[in-house]
Amino acid sequence: MQNHGGYSKDTADFHETVLLKGYSKSTTRIRAAEKYLTLIKKSDEALEDLIGYFEELDEPTIVVMFGDHQPSDYITGVISNLTGYDADSSLKEAQKSYIVPCLIWNNYGMDMKKQPLTSVNYLAADLLEAAELPLTPYQKYLLKMQEKLPVICAGAFMDANGEYFSWEEEKTGAYRNILGDYRILQYNHLNDPQNRVYELFTRQNR
Repeated sequence: MQNHGGYSKDTADFHETVLLKGYSKSTTRIRAAEKYLTLIKKSDEALEDLIGYFEELDEPTIVVMFGDHQPSDYITGVISNLTGYDADSSLKEAQKSYIVPCLIWNNYGMDMKKQPLTSVNYLAADLLEAAELPLTPYQKYLLKMQEKLPVICAGAFMDANGEYFSWEEEKTGAYRNILGDYRILQYNHLNDPQNRVYELFTRQNR
C-alpha cells in the first residue's frame, strides 16, 4: 500500500531518489511524480527480497502481484507530457491508461501460458489452470471466453484480433450474445444470492 498516495505532501523522513530530467524546473506535480517513482523503486526492492526468501524454500510457492489501477492523472499527466502520449487519440490509446503489470512467480517450474494482454477477471482461472488445481465450471467458462475476448474492462473490451470495442457500439455488435451471457452469470454470482446457481461457482475435482 505504500504506493497508494498521496504524493504532494512533504515528510521529513522521505526524499525522492528517482528524478525526472525532462523538465527545466520542478513543480508540485513533478515532485509528486518523482515521489511515486521513488516508491515504485522501493517496492521493486522489497519484492526482490520477498522472492529471494521464497527461492530458498522447498515448499511449492506462487507469488502473484499486480496493481488494480494506474496512479491518478496528476501523476501520469507529468509522464504523458514528456512522452507525448495522447489518450484521446483513439479508443486503443485510451486503454493504455488502464494497463498495469502483472507478475506471477513460482519456485517449482510452473508454466504460465503467454498472454500479451489479459484482464483481471481471467487471472484466477489462468493461475489455477497453470497450477493444475481444480476449476469451477464458471472458471472453465471464463477460459473459453478468453479465447475470443482476451480483455474485458469497464471502459472497453478487446477481441482475439487485438481490436478494441466500446460498450456503446457493442450493443448491436458481433459479441453482444457472449457478453450478454457473461453479464447474467456475473449478476448471478455477485448480486443474486437467493437464486445463485452455486454449483457453477464451486470447485469440482477433475
